[in-house]
Amino acid sequence: MTDISRKGLAGALYIAPSPDRPRPYHLITNDTLELRQINQAEREIQHLIIQSHQHRDTVWKLLRMRAEGSEYYCYDSILVNGKGRVHCRQPEYDHIKGQKLDQKGCIQPPGLPDETCKQSLADYEV
Repeated sequence: MTDISRKGLAGALYIAPSPDRPRPYHLITNDTLELRQINQAEREIQHLIIQSHQHRDTVWKLLRMRAEGSEYYCYDSILVNGKGRVHCRQPEYDHIKGQKLDQKGCIQPPGLPDETCKQSLADYEV
């Protein structure tokens, strides 16, 4: 298991261009209003933090990885600025390349109990 996925590290990385650096926005548009809006948007930054989320603790994930023989890369949600929903597998998609999928849409190794999924209706980040 990678160090980052095991510890659940998350954070924002902000990189801003130097004020002296040329802005090639004229390659996108020549409209002066649009150019002004692009420059304004560059000054009014809205951060976007995206992270995967699992509703299982590390011990469970380690036991699952041991049973599967590989890292556990099945996530419950993708969070954007801390908000997101759980989406369950659609009933008609129960296998992929001959392998059974659990309710979350993850490959279900033989001999392990089925994973259940409860869809959520949380807000999305706008």
